[in-house]
Amino acid sequence: MKKILFTLALCILISQSAFARYSMQASPSFDGIGFRFSFLAPQWYDPGFGVGIHSDFKITSIFHLYPSFEYSHAADPSRDIIWLNDGHQYYSQIYFNEFSLNGDLRFYLPINSAFRPFGGGGFVFLMDNEFTDFERVDDSRVHSHTSTSDPGLGFDFLVGSDFPIGKLLGTMEAKVKVGAGPVIFKISAGLTFPINVSLGRR
Repeated sequence: MKKILFTLALCILISQSAFARYSMQASPSFDGIGFRFSFLAPQWYDPGFGVGIHSDFKITSIFHLYPSFEYSHAADPSRDIIWLNDGHQYYSQIYFNEFSLNGDLRFYLPINSAFRPFGGGGFVFLMDNEFTDFERVDDSRVHSHTSTSDPGLGFDFLVGSDFPIGKLLGTMEAKVKVGAGPVIFKISAGLTFPINVSLGRR
């Protein structure tokens, strides 16, 4: 029994030492900046779209800090007819907008390949806006609207892969956001322009 425990402890120690050596191969650096487009499926709304910008800070060779700013848009699938205070019937249509500041940490699998799979997650600071448009049934030229906005905090979990596209870096990512506001599932495609500015000591 003691031999088994000793062997297990030795294996864990060796693997941790190898992992530490691998993860610290590269000094911290600012690796690039880019943009993305997203298809999103939010809870309570029809599928929509999103756009965003991101930057890539390499902490080690397998851990990257990936801050980003994203805008997401979708609509309520229903178009109801309601009565307003002026005594007329109106079509109501609800639109959803979300502005989010994301702080994600990516973990890249330590494999030697042009494709670099990753997983991760992080915090999401967001501002949700719900805009309701009212169009009068008997006169489409008459419109009214209401708007509400709520700040909140969420979390996201993601998987994806980076891959080279000429001198640029492409990325495909699937992400789910939970917390404040509706749950949102996103599939994103983006490009990163390499910069590679060292942030470590020389």
